[in-house]
Amino acid sequence: MTIAEPETVTLREYIDAILAEREKALGIAFAAQKEALEIASHTLELRLEKLNELRQEVTSDRGNFITREKYESDVHTKQLEKLALIEKHNAALEVIQKWQNQMEGTLIFLRWVSGSGVIALGLTLLRLGGIIR
Repeated sequence: MTIAEPETVTLREYIDAILAEREKALGIAFAAQKEALEIASHTLELRLEKLNELRQEVTSDRGNFITREKYESDVHTKQLEKLALIEKHNAALEVIQKWQNQMEGTLIFLRWVSGSGVIALGLTLLRLGGIIR
């Protein structure tokens, strides 16, 4: 039986093999980092694109909203319109009340005149009938 001789490796071959393995590992790590960076960059680009779309929506929606100054101006204008309408209503109501008072005064006068007329008629009839002189 013969003992197999172990393979001999020189120091240079050993160091070269170690360096080659390290270079291979570094290459794999570098490729993985490069791929991770590309994925992160793509993800960031997508997020930025979505944010830009959101910004455009917000910017376009701004035109649909009323400003505080416009709102306050509109509210003030509506309040003035309401006050003018109330004044117009009050003026019309005052005219109607004056007319009603005049009609009531006229009615009182007519009642008085008709009451006086009835009394005068009664007295005239009584005189004609010879009851009174």
